[in-house]
Amino acid sequence: ILLIFSFLNGVLSLYKLGLRKADCIFFQNQANIQFFIDNKVVKGNTKLLPGSGVNLGVHQYQKYPTDSENTIFAFVGRFLKDKGVNELAWCAKQLENNKNVQFIAVGDVDANEENPFIGLQNVQCVGYQKDVRPYLKKANALILPSYHEGLANVLLESAANGRPVLASNIPGCQETFEEGVGGFGFAVKDR
Repeated sequence: ILLIFSFLNGVLSLYKLGLRKADCIFFQNQANIQFFIDNKVVKGNTKLLPGSGVNLGVHQYQKYPTDSENTIFAFVGRFLKDKGVNELAWCAKQLENNKNVQFIAVGDVDANEENPFIGLQNVQCVGYQKDVRPYLKKANALILPSYHEGLANVLLESAANGRPVLASNIPGCQETFEEGVGGFGFAVKDR
């Protein structure tokens, strides 16, 4: 714990040094603003910039898939522990005997990480894709069990494509959907 505390203080010190002359600092969620204020990293003006947006010329509503007997959940992101891929793989494993539930995992495994989906028969890993729309089109919902986010653009893209989201109930995800309308939130690391 001492090592983690020391590391966090070092990171905060670097932020303080790097931002000391900034006139205005932009954040993507209110929780991050409050964290930086509470830790005396920022003194000056802050602005909330809720995401970098989605190109609605590219991400447009796609007809909801009703032609399949399967329910397909898509995950789009780097295969990092902090993105909740281990919890997602655990859930997929629990549903492996239900042939009507499938997963599509779009993304790459980062260095020093393992692909938790290896060996799971109900998970199709497609690697990094420049265009995720074909996978969103197949999916009934997008799932993002992340531990932390600035603001998850993939959730905005999913909504623009007409897909509900299942996401960790954390700042950076909460802002992207209305609970029970455009998606559902769940606790971090919840299985």
